[in-house]
Amino acid sequence: MGLSYVIAVVRSDALEAVEQRLIGIGIRGLTVVKVKGLGRHANFFSRDWLSDEVKLEIVTDNNRVEAIRSAIMDAAHSGAPGDGIVTVLPVSSFHRIRTRSEALPEDA
Repeated sequence: MGLSYVIAVVRSDALEAVEQRLIGIGIRGLTVVKVKGLGRHANFFSRDWLSDEVKLEIVTDNNRVEAIRSAIMDAAHSGAPGDGIVTVLPVSSFHRIRTRSEALPEDA
């Protein structure tokens, strides 16, 4: 079984819809971090041009990546600049600190 690390950066106002969509497909573990960033769509109304966004991080089995990617993209899509990005990276190991053992994403 291979693991992947899904990282998505989306508009803050899309977070609730993305969370609901992920819960709807059975995602039980994710990390959400408030971030600021500058991409193709700069916030020219802000003093520093950076936009407030949220970053979601999910470790999952490779066979769930497409469903997660689709759920995030469908929920966060508005068609306007600044909708966000989704990146998928391979995971070489995933461990639980408490037990000092290798873990599965659903155990996290």
